[in-house]
Amino acid sequence: MVVAGGFTDRGVQTGWVSLPDMPVAAWGAMACVLDGWLYVAGGSDGGSYGRDRMQMWNGPRWELKANLPEARVGAACVATTNGKIMLIGGKIGRLSGAFGTSSVNLHDPMMGRRRTSPGASLRL
Repeated sequence: MVVAGGFTDRGVQTGWVSLPDMPVAAWGAMACVLDGWLYVAGGSDGGSYGRDRMQMWNGPRWELKANLPEARVGAACVATTNGKIMLIGGKIGRLSGAFGTSSVNLHDPMMGRRRTSPGASLRL
């Protein structure tokens, strides 16, 4: 189990190992594992603004990946069987005026590309 982002007092607890900090701090971020790599998407700066960054833990370090099409907090993050990552729902926009969304974003980590609201014919 990996805990990424959130708030901490930097205390060490038995059984947990601290990884290096992510390049971009994120609260309320979405995470999923695809092909053994941990992806952390979006989240908030802990204040009024959402984040539009995708970060990947590759074993020894974090990498920044393609930006999300929009800042997003609290969405579902799903790894698909064909190597894609889907972000579903959540809140977009400035958090003080954020609204829920039904949009779905599809990201292909191998290609560094993303699509918004894929059609029903898209194979997952």
